[in-house]
Amino acid sequence: MTPLQNRSERNLSNPGDPDPPHELKHCIALLDDNADIRFLLRTMLERDYVVEDFDDAADLLEFLQQKRCDLIISDLFIPNMDGFAFVAALKRDSRLAGIPVVALTASASDETRRRASIVGFVAYLVKPTSLEQLSSVIAQNLKKPA
Repeated sequence: MTPLQNRSERNLSNPGDPDPPHELKHCIALLDDNADIRFLLRTMLERDYVVEDFDDAADLLEFLQQKRCDLIISDLFIPNMDGFAFVAALKRDSRLAGIPVVALTASASDETRRRASIVGFVAYLVKPTSLEQLSSVIAQNLKKPA
């Protein structure tokens, strides 16, 4: 079972179950210009992960110079620097190149999917996606804490 599925079971079986200690949680960064999407993702993920959210790719790149995140979930079509340019910039920085980035986008086109794969996205999800699918992709791409 994935951490998100475990969260649901914990909530149903024992709603008072405490969150895991902050220092033991993986960090996930969200990049989307839609505040509602960021809020929804944060709400789904914050019990099991440290969640940082951004509406601008340059701000996220600056943040990552100071703090490490274990996984990034990014929209593709955002103002200023789109998801493709963001991942290309991430891959050019040897300190950040190993962070897996999952595309979460409204585009289901084969061409967009192909471009995402070429630039370095590790997975491609189409909005809306299910909690189970998102949870599975996160679990498959997170490295275990050292």
